[in-house]
Amino acid sequence: MKNCLTSALVIAALLGPLAHQVRAETVEQSRCVSYESELFAKRDTATVTHSDVDAFIAAQVPPDQRKVFLDSPDRIAEMVETLLSTYAMANRALDADLTTDPVVSARLNMNLARELASMYRDEYLSSNRLDDYESAAREIYLTDPESFVGGDSYDLRHILIEDRGRRNSPELMRKALDIYERLAAGEDFDQVSADVVSENDPAPETSLEGVRPTELVSPLRGALSDAEEGELLAPIRSQYGWHIVRLDSVNEGEQMPWEEARSKAINLARQRHEQKLLERLRMEIQGEEAQLTEGAVAELLERYDVEWSGSGNPDLLMQQTGSN
Repeated sequence: MKNCLTSALVIAALLGPLAHQVRAETVEQSRCVSYESELFAKRDTATVTHSDVDAFIAAQVPPDQRKVFLDSPDRIAEMVETLLSTYAMANRALDADLTTDPVVSARLNMNLARELASMYRDEYLSSNRLDDYESAAREIYLTDPESFVGGDSYDLRHILIEDRGRRNSPELMRKALDIYERLAAGEDFDQVSADVVSENDPAPETSLEGVRPTELVSPLRGALSDAEEGELLAPIRSQYGWHIVRLDSVNEGEQMPWEEARSKAINLARQRHEQKLLERLRMEIQGEEAQLTEGAVAELLERYDVEWSGSGNPDLLMQQTGSN
């Protein structure tokens, strides 16, 4: 299978600083795609090969889900139908000579270039990654300790009025409010909690230390995020019942031990290395000054019926801007 996208255009490649102008010239943009693969399915003039199927899976299905995806005749049929329909419509576009329009060909060329650029980026990173980021990760762990501080935790006093199927019971709400008012009036938390237990409403441990926000049900987590130390919160309802909570203290996070931080440190080391690789690649690509075709900006503005709001020659101003 071979597809060529060709368009004759007056172009200017804006890949870097615009330091010079060149005279307009017509150039041919052409990228051809050619591959051979065994036929997988066909309908009329539309053909799907095994490579087409592999490309679809690579682009649309995450690696860890591919076995599940392929273990379904319906999903395979839907994939094949999507490919056949897409190729059939593309063939009609070719028969209608849509690609004779340079802008149409340029759009196709742009999409192909973007895909190739993305693939090259991935290949560049893959071929330049380190085999082991352990030593770099340890250095980050030692020199950037703030990146490995665990989240805050809470010390709480807590009473749960369990709903036991009475979620919307006014009686349950009144009981929660009564407990809240007793605590707000200064009664001892342990004594109030003991009264709740004696009334056959089982309560979990009332004194909780070092509780992380992620360990709390969502309504409690949201309420505590705005609470101040020592504050007794008004009754909070969750799927378990009514909670009466006092926030005794907020404990600032501490640096994780290496064993806990190791995975995060390795990911950070890999990410920072990849950022350096991409910056190096960008500098290689943009190493030479780009050239703006003489009169290109003025022609662009005229083509889109834009009145230049600035003063002076737009091409010269673009040149000066790119040089800064």
